[in-house]
Amino acid sequence: MKKIKTLIVGLGKVGFEYDKNHIQSSHILTHSKALKKNKNDKLIGGVDIDKKKRILFSKKYQVKVFNTIKECSNMKIDLGVISVPAKVQYSVFKELANLNIKNIICEKPISINNIDANKIFKISKQKKIKVIVNFLRRYNPAIIKLKNKLDKGSLGKILNGYFWYKENLQHGGCHFIDLILYLFGMPIYYKVIDSKKNQSPNIFFKFKEFKIFLFSSPKANYELGKFELQTNSSIIYYEDDKDITILKKKKNKVFVNENNLVLKEKISYKKNMNIKFVYENFNKMIKKSYNNNQLKDAIYNLKLCNFFLR
Repeated sequence: MKKIKTLIVGLGKVGFEYDKNHIQSSHILTHSKALKKNKNDKLIGGVDIDKKKRILFSKKYQVKVFNTIKECSNMKIDLGVISVPAKVQYSVFKELANLNIKNIICEKPISINNIDANKIFKISKQKKIKVIVNFLRRYNPAIIKLKNKLDKGSLGKILNGYFWYKENLQHGGCHFIDLILYLFGMPIYYKVIDSKKNQSPNIFFKFKEFKIFLFSSPKANYELGKFELQTNSSIIYYEDDKDITILKKKKNKVFVNENNLVLKEKISYKKNMNIKFVYENFNKMIKKSYNNNQLKDAIYNLKLCNFFLR
């Protein structure tokens, strides 16, 4: 298979720096390391206005570096990766689109405002650019497997769901809003359930046949990311970087009118410290016809966050 020639714009933490001193580590925390580890991708260059970052990046990955995107105009680029602050993501996206790059990966959030996010979607639609946003949990093989089971109805009919994030809706909570959108689709109603405005709101989502709650724990002195789904025949437990546990109902041998819960299965979960999952799924998407459903979810996610924080 012909390798996908990739350019990274933004050599900051997620673009390059988290992994710059951990080349042998099994953790893949950055786009640059994910690209080097993926056999289908070929990292061909990096762009950043910071000269020190460019020098370090070039030395580590032995690729060309540039101060501006315009300097890359003569290169053949299959995939552009945007790893810059949200406030400038639209302008970078527009520059890459003008280079006729047909595949782009963005960081989350897609923008800081709905207007620029909609402009990104409009350009992607006009130029048939395939775009995904780095909400990595939805690309974890275990989450994909769980969604398939939920869609088939093999775990029963969903009754309620409870999600938890630590703090900061736009930084941490948006990952779990993305999971909610990925697993269940768009809600028919939603609202903040706190009495006072804050950056880590508790949220209620109503779907046609069930309800979902998203809670924050800003005072927790530890990282937190988990959810529990209750169905009419099982309970599903998810916690970041642990196997997903599924319990099923079983007739009580003593009290015949009651059911107990017993272990049905565990879905092996590969740690979230691996952006490689994003690239593995995007490489499959590249082969398919134009579809930007994940971009739509990311834009809707942004709209929800802005609504909850207004």
